[in-house]
Amino acid sequence: MSQPNIFLAKTTNRSLLKSSDQTKPITIHFEGNQKAILDPTVPGAKAWGEMIDYLQNNNRPVYVETDAASGVITQLCAPSPERVWEIDETGEEVVYVSFHTSTALRYLRRNHPAFPEILRSLKRALEQDATVLVTSANLPLEIIDVRELPALFKQDAAKESPTTPDDSDDALSRVTPERALELFKKIAAISCIPVFSANAIGTCIPFKNPANGCWVRAHLMAFMLMDEKETPGKIWSTGKDLHTRSTNVPNCIVRWGWHVATTLMVIYPDGREEKMVFDPSMFDRPVSVDEWKLGQTDPKIKVSYTEWWWYRFGVKDVDRATANEKMEEFRIELKIMWEKLGPPPYDCPKSENT
Repeated sequence: MSQPNIFLAKTTNRSLLKSSDQTKPITIHFEGNQKAILDPTVPGAKAWGEMIDYLQNNNRPVYVETDAASGVITQLCAPSPERVWEIDETGEEVVYVSFHTSTALRYLRRNHPAFPEILRSLKRALEQDATVLVTSANLPLEIIDVRELPALFKQDAAKESPTTPDDSDDALSRVTPERALELFKKIAAISCIPVFSANAIGTCIPFKNPANGCWVRAHLMAFMLMDEKETPGKIWSTGKDLHTRSTNVPNCIVRWGWHVATTLMVIYPDGREEKMVFDPSMFDRPVSVDEWKLGQTDPKIKVSYTEWWWYRFGVKDVDRATANEKMEEFRIELKIMWEKLGPPPYDCPKSENT
């Protein structure tokens, strides 16, 4: 499946990207004597430079497509190691694929030139419970390449459980409705949009990039709540058709294989207690579990609960710095979309979950 316009190697001039003149084309050199031109006049190219830096700093390859004549980069994506959860072949035009290792429900077009090879690779990975390197176009999460995991990832290919244990509500902080709303607004205020307009990136949370990365968002929100002396929990959803309408994505629909958010227990004046969900990627306030489930549309949705330190299915005890470093990938993805299309909201039919 190897293609000549895909580079899976480190660059040799990565340190120059952020410090170089962003108004002029830059030659990006790859191991293996391959090179490509990063042209800042191409929409998204400035954020592509940040993505190249990020991937190289994390010892990860970069996927690039170049114009055959000029060598200018026309597409850049971040390949990621993934474990296939389910493959849904019922669609006439696309095959949907969900993963244990990320939340975005991705799709493979049946008219993709390499459709048979890619589908076989995904099926083989599912059968063997193997981790593969998956490349998806940022908009709208279309699978465009799948290959065997390179040796540099082998140390990170440990298997993870697809389930999480239930927790006890006893550990959750009890707060008033007013306190819950105050905390929610404080968290939502660090959204990366409109922060990008001031070029401040590094600590914001990309709530406006709802398609992927919810497990990292929930983890960073949990740390923020603990900064406020509150003990949160987490709520997890799974289903065959998890989706929500959103003005934060150009096609107005976000689809997940699974989803996670942060919770606190709210205690009302009459003594009644209710678990409330903090999910600024979907709502503008804390919502009940039932409303959170309803917002994901799937009538067969299933939820489970864990303590706050569960990071992803089968993965726990990830520290704040590690989560924040992973979050940078999703910040840059949002910035790429922002540079190409302008910041959200986009022109979508009105919906309660936007």
